[in-house]
Amino acid sequence: MNVPSDAKRRSIVMLLYGRIAFDSRVQREAASLSAAGYAVTVCCLPPDPSEPPWEPSVPVRLLPVEAPFRSAIPGAPRHAYPTGGLAQRFAQLKWIAAYAANILFWGRRARHAAGGGVAIWHAHDLAGVLALLPWLVRSRMVYDVHELHVAGPGEWSRLGGGLRALAEALERFALRRAAGVITVNRAVAGELRERYGARRVRIVHNCPPRWTTPTRPPELIRGVTGIPPQQPILLYHGLFAAPRGIRQILGAILEPGLEDSHAVFLGYGDLHAELLAAKADPRYGRRVHIIDAVEPAHLLPWVASADVALMPIQPEILNGYLSTPNKLFEAIAASVPVVVSDFPAMAGIVREAGVGEVCDPTSPADIARAVRAVLLTEPAARDALRARSREAAKRWNWETEASSLLQLYEDVLRD
Repeated sequence: MNVPSDAKRRSIVMLLYGRIAFDSRVQREAASLSAAGYAVTVCCLPPDPSEPPWEPSVPVRLLPVEAPFRSAIPGAPRHAYPTGGLAQRFAQLKWIAAYAANILFWGRRARHAAGGGVAIWHAHDLAGVLALLPWLVRSRMVYDVHELHVAGPGEWSRLGGGLRALAEALERFALRRAAGVITVNRAVAGELRERYGARRVRIVHNCPPRWTTPTRPPELIRGVTGIPPQQPILLYHGLFAAPRGIRQILGAILEPGLEDSHAVFLGYGDLHAELLAAKADPRYGRRVHIIDAVEPAHLLPWVASADVALMPIQPEILNGYLSTPNKLFEAIAASVPVVVSDFPAMAGIVREAGVGEVCDPTSPADIARAVRAVLLTEPAARDALRARSREAAKRWNWETEASSLLQLYEDVLRD
C-alpha cells in the first residue's frame, strides 16, 4: 500500500457524535488507518466516568468535545411525550431543536479543535454529516453509514414527517457528494444505491480481529454467575433494547426442553430494569443473569464462555431486517454456535458457513426450537459445528475487512 508521504494529505479527522468506549467499529477503523500511516484524529463526545478509556496500540488523537444539552445526546434517557395535541407537538419540537443545536454546536467546536490541514473528514453516520455543516460542500468527506438513519430506530425516527423528509434529502445529498461511502454489509449498500443513488460504496463488515480460541472454553460467565457446568449458557450480548429480541429470549427459556438453560445478558440499555425484574421473577428459577458491558478489546473470551449466542433481532424496523450484527461475527470468532433471525443478510452467512440455526425471532417457541437443535446434537456434531466456526473466522475477521477500508482511502487520495 503506497501511502502519500505529505503529512497534510494523510490527515484524517473522524466525526463521531457519540462516545467511543464501546464503539468497536470506530476504534478499529481509526487504528487501521493509523497503522497504515495516516494521521488520525477522532472527535467524539466525552467519556462517561464509568466507562473504561480506549487505549489504542497505535497513535490516534482523541478530542472529546462537549455538547450543550445533555438531555439530547445519544444514550440520554428518553422521556415520554405528553399525549395529545399541541403539548405533544411542542415537546417533540423542543427535543428536535435541542438535538439539532447540539450537533451543530458540537460540530463547530470539533472542527475548531481539529485545526487546519485536514485532508479527509470521516463522518460517522448522519450526525457526523450534520456536524460538518456548513463545510460539507467544500470538504472532502468519507461517509461511514452504520445504519439507515431515517428508517429508524433511534433519534431520527422521532422526527415528524416534514423533518424526516429534510433529513432524508440531506442524506441523499451527502451520499452523492461524498468522495467515498462505507457501510456495514451488502444489503445496506444495496439500499443506499437504490434509495439515494450512492456511489463508490465499499463494504466493511463489523468483524473482530482474528482470535485464537482456547482449547477449553473459558469459564468467565460461570465464574461470575455461578451457573453449574452441566447447565447450558444462552448468551445475549449488546444493547438491551426491545427490537433486539430481549423479551422473546425471556419467553424462550420458559419453553419445554430449556428448563436447565440459563439466559445471560451482557451489556447495557433501556431494558435493564425489566431484566432485573425477570431475574427476581420466580418463574425463571434464578436462570436470568445480567453482566455489565465489556469493552470490545476484552469481549471475545466472554462470548467464548457461552454454549449458544442468541440474536433474535425483531422485524419491526428495516435496519434490523438488513443487519449483520457485530455479535454474529464475534460469536464466529469465539467458535460459539449461533441462533439468529431468519433474515436474508445474517441468515445467509449462518447457512453458508453452517455455524448455527435460524429462527422466527418473534416466536419464543421457535427460538427455543432452534436452541434445542444446537444443544441436543451429538458431541461429535457439536464439535463439527465449532470447527466450522473456526473455519468461517478465517473469512470473517477485521484483518480481511480493513483492506477494503484502506483501498477506499487510497482511491480517494489518488482522485
